[in-house]
Amino acid sequence: MLMLCANLLMAGLLHGWIYDELDTYVYEQKELLYKEALDVSRERLSKAEPEQWNTISNELGVEYRAGSMVYTRDSKDLPSNVLDYISDTISSNGVVDPNTPDIYLPLGDNHVFILGPLILSSWHQYIIEWATFFAAILGSAFIVIFYYLNFTQHVERIFKGLCGLSKKPNKIERVKGSHLEQIYTLIDSINTEHCQLEKSNKMHIESQRDLLHGVAHEFRSPMARMQFAVEMIAEGDPKEQALMVQSLTHGIEELDDLVKELLSYSRIKHMNNQLALESVAVSRIVQESIDKVASFYPDINFAFELGQDNEVMVDDRLIQRALANILRNAGRFSKTLCQVTVKQTEALITIHVDDDGVGIPPGKRKRIFEPFTRLDPSRSRDSGGTGLGLAIVQSILEQHKGSVKVDDSELGGACFSLSFPVDLAKG
Repeated sequence: MLMLCANLLMAGLLHGWIYDELDTYVYEQKELLYKEALDVSRERLSKAEPEQWNTISNELGVEYRAGSMVYTRDSKDLPSNVLDYISDTISSNGVVDPNTPDIYLPLGDNHVFILGPLILSSWHQYIIEWATFFAAILGSAFIVIFYYLNFTQHVERIFKGLCGLSKKPNKIERVKGSHLEQIYTLIDSINTEHCQLEKSNKMHIESQRDLLHGVAHEFRSPMARMQFAVEMIAEGDPKEQALMVQSLTHGIEELDDLVKELLSYSRIKHMNNQLALESVAVSRIVQESIDKVASFYPDINFAFELGQDNEVMVDDRLIQRALANILRNAGRFSKTLCQVTVKQTEALITIHVDDDGVGIPPGKRKRIFEPFTRLDPSRSRDSGGTGLGLAIVQSILEQHKGSVKVDDSELGGACFSLSFPVDLAKG
């Protein structure tokens, strides 16, 4: 507010100063014009004969672009105030009437020369008008500049504030156009982010709700067995008590495994890309993953086919865990063969795991990556596990900016494909 007042005051002072200076200049020019016209008229007429006065009067009228006439003092056409003005003012040398403005020059005792009204040339008036206009423009410019600078500062603060609301402020680019267009574009971007965030939160809440339902369901079976075992221990004979204790121990181990898997799933799901990246050979990842699983399925042949063995920059522990979970799943449902194939491009590596089992129906392929998903009994032989294996695989691949999908296998069963960047450090 103080800055605005200062600008208005400066504009007013500037306008007043320019106008006063020009007014003084024009007044001085008028005085010079009146003096010059009076001196020239006096000089020419005083040297001329009376019969030449009318001719000289006409010449002076043309020269000064004003009316001119020589009157006799008793002429009816002579304005009455002229004689009074001359007699009041003393003047054989002539006078200027500031009200008209006319020059009155006595010629002898019987005649009076009148020249006027005298007007400055039009350029003097143009100077005043244009200078006044310029002063008004300049004063307005001060105000406009003041508002522009202040508006720009406020817009910048608003822009930074809105960037603070955005999830990706570093990726927001200024658009070409006015400041308001920039703000409108940013608001649209934030609204889009808000809608996406709202949708993501809704999906997250639904996922958490489903996860809680799944956890409750998974806890129910071992808890029921443990409760039954506790009831039987008090009533059974020593042999039955031993079996019940064994059942209790097994139930506790199941619950312990389930809790560990839940914690592991939660950590991987929310680790925010905090990966322990290292360079590791693809052959090592695959072979060590097979070694971890093969002993549990002695009737299944785990075959490994590798074209070119290259190094990849990944979290070795997590990638091996993801692949081992896929191999374990394949081992459970294969008949005799599980085939691992590695394909690699310059930027992407894909590990295919094929089995010769019964396969997975197309309508259920997305659901198997959800926690605690159970398919039909045809794929439940020796199912075991906690129901989180494939959900963990998907989370690990997402942390590696990759993906996992399942299709039909040429072997007749399912084909799981794990894809991720060769060098995750390059983003």
